[in-house]
Amino acid sequence: MARSIQLGIISALKKYISNTANQLSLSTDLGGIEKLLDFLKLNDYNATNFTYTDYLKKQQSTPDFAKLQYEENNLELIHTPQFYENILFKKEKFTYNAKISTMEFLELTDLDCIHLLENSECYNGLYNVDGALMPKYQAIECMKKIYCKQHCSFKLMVKMGRNDIAHIIFNRFN
Repeated sequence: MARSIQLGIISALKKYISNTANQLSLSTDLGGIEKLLDFLKLNDYNATNFTYTDYLKKQQSTPDFAKLQYEENNLELIHTPQFYENILFKKEKFTYNAKISTMEFLELTDLDCIHLLENSECYNGLYNVDGALMPKYQAIECMKKIYCKQHCSFKLMVKMGRNDIAHIIFNRFN
């Protein structure tokens, strides 16, 4: 249950960031370097979870590459486990919390069990439930005894606003 809640919170945070954050579309050419340099000069982000210059092997000899590398070195690289979108952010504002509102455990219905069994028919009308083969009616009863539905709702609380985070999207085909 804890893992499911954690994944739900991360998913909600990703959705919040993609709906709220400034978005910057970058290419991996000289135009992308100039665009990111201008963006960094206009904003005061102090952290990132990626290094853009790692994508720019062909442009290493350009003067703007060196400038961008200097700017990136001024950003703190903070790994964001389980959150893989490329972002620039204000580290003091990148905080969130979640409060669980409700948590319920519900018994499975016959229809729920039938839906779960759809792809587990193995041999002569027998169904696989945790490695045991049994007829459909028995499989349904067995599933009702060992499984349940979990329903949880939570409230996501974030400190960051639109100007505190930028979601970077790469156009690798430019």
